[in-house]
Amino acid sequence: MRDGPEVVEETRRLAGRRVLVTRAPELAGPWVEALESRGATVASRAVFTLEPMIDEPGVQRSIDRIQDWDWILLTSRSGLRFLVQALAARAIRLRDVDARIGVVGPRTAAALEDHGRTPDAVAVPPDGAGLAATLEGRVHPGQRVLIVRPDETRKGLAERLEEYGAQVHSVPFYRNRAAEHLAGVASELTGGSYDAIVFGSPSAFLRLREAWGERAAHDLAGIALVAIGGTTAEAIRGGDFRVAAIASEPTPEGIADAVEVALLP
Repeated sequence: MRDGPEVVEETRRLAGRRVLVTRAPELAGPWVEALESRGATVASRAVFTLEPMIDEPGVQRSIDRIQDWDWILLTSRSGLRFLVQALAARAIRLRDVDARIGVVGPRTAAALEDHGRTPDAVAVPPDGAGLAATLEGRVHPGQRVLIVRPDETRKGLAERLEEYGAQVHSVPFYRNRAAEHLAGVASELTGGSYDAIVFGSPSAFLRLREAWGERAAHDLAGIALVAIGGTTAEAIRGGDFRVAAIASEPTPEGIADAVEVALLP
């Protein structure tokens, strides 16, 4: 049996490594704790904010028809949050809505359970393409589907559902905006400040990429870019950058494992 100090050393394999998590500090706690438990020095920064669009006509029309939908699809926990807000403005509880609900991954599924609903479909893998595949044979021709999404989103889910014969309404419930201090976050990444950056969404990468501008290639040289999942990895690669590792699952431990893969031999 190995003695105590050897075990401690093995569990702190990221000692001396500096990691930036692109998530607001009030939301990043579990990620930070998982990385710090392995010895990393971790900073968390918000790189974008979300603004509700629940007063927009498209959202209001979708709520007018809330009991007409056969399926409501949630592409993120944020979408769930803004849907609940829009319903609450009409004194409607999500648990009283008749539609089946599909979600893009386990975190959104858990959040949905907190509102008294068990998801009828959970995407495998946890992205839009996975949700479309999961719904094949379950969404039928003529069914009415509401997709709750941000104002900027990847194409594919709605188009695939239309191929199944569904009547699809893809409605933006919120918009993504760059954080006020984003330029300052970008400036932190010069001079070897971090060994790795964890991106928790495509938006996190795209907002930082905008802030870097022409400096991006220089500022990111030598920094390992870690993605929470395949969709985020695609956004990084689409910006002509290399993905050092992808989390096997979108959990704090999955992210910490990916950072280890990215930084350790």
